[in-house]
Amino acid sequence: MEKMYESSTSQVVKLGKRPASSSATLEKRSKKRATEGEEETHGIIQLKVKSQEKEVIFNVKRSTKMEKILRMFCEKARVEYRTMNFFIDGHSFPVNKTADELHLSNGDEIEAHGWQTGA
Repeated sequence: MEKMYESSTSQVVKLGKRPASSSATLEKRSKKRATEGEEETHGIIQLKVKSQEKEVIFNVKRSTKMEKILRMFCEKARVEYRTMNFFIDGHSFPVNKTADELHLSNGDEIEAHGWQTGA
């Protein structure tokens, strides 16, 4: 049932239904929404930091310095940051760099190892 409203100028205005959109308009809207979603997540990647005891997945901005992420990992793993070494693909890296500067991509893993002492 459509609602009717009578205005003060004696015109009847129908409320409730919008005119049907053409298929071209609907396609443009869906493409726009798809690209908006990509733009929102474009600057954010998912990194996995893991040790023998703990594995944590972080959603981080590409501009975030690695030291911040690694300190958060140590806090969650309940280990001291200064006692850990971190590696990407078996190589150490400068922690003052960002994920973008290190060319990290979505799903990359960072390995965390405690200092080894031996005789």
